[in-house]
Amino acid sequence: MLPFRHVGGHNPGQWLGLIDAVYGIAMTLMIFDLPKTLKQIAVQYTLHPQYIGNQTFDFAVNIIGYILIFLILYEIWCFHKTILLASSNPPHRLHGHITAIILVFVSITPACTVFLLNAEGHELLSSTAPTLSYLRLRSTAFFLFLSAAISYGLLTVLARINAAQGDRAVLKLCRQSAQARCLLFTLFFMSSLIAYH
Repeated sequence: MLPFRHVGGHNPGQWLGLIDAVYGIAMTLMIFDLPKTLKQIAVQYTLHPQYIGNQTFDFAVNIIGYILIFLILYEIWCFHKTILLASSNPPHRLHGHITAIILVFVSITPACTVFLLNAEGHELLSSTAPTLSYLRLRSTAFFLFLSAAISYGLLTVLARINAAQGDRAVLKLCRQSAQARCLLFTLFFMSSLIAYH
C-alpha cells in the first residue's frame, strides 16, 4: 500500500466514496441471486409437491438470510462511516489498513453467505432427509456470525486507535457499541459451533 504522502494525504471524501461504493456494490450484488434461488425452490415444489415442508423451510431460510445480511452490512456501514467522519485529519497510521481489511470482509461476506445458502444439492431438497435445509442454515449462520464478529471487532479497534485524535465522545460511543456487537456475534458464533458438533 502506498504511503499517504504519495497519494495526496488523507482525504475524507475519497475514503467515504470508497466505503460507500464497496458497501453499496456488496449489498446490491447479494440481491441479484435471490430471484434465481426462489425460482429453484418453486421448481422443486412443482416436481415434488409432497415435500412442501422442506421447501417452505428453505424459502424462509433464504429470505431471512438475505434480510439478516443486508441489515448487518447496513449497520457495519453506519459504524464505519461514523468512525471515519469522527476521526481526525490525518487519522492514525493503521486506519487505512484496518479499513481495507473491513472492506475485504464486507466484500466476501455476501458472496460466501449466498453460496452457503445456495449450496450444491438444491435438488436434494425434495429428499426425505429433512435436515438438509437445517444443515445449510447452520453453516450459513456459522459463517455470518464469524464474519460479523470479526468486522465489529475491527471497527472497535478502528474507533479505539482514532479516539486520541478525533471526536472522543463519538468514537467512544462507536467503540462501545461495536464491542458489544462483536461480543454478541462471537457468542452466536460459539453457540453455532457448539451446536454443530
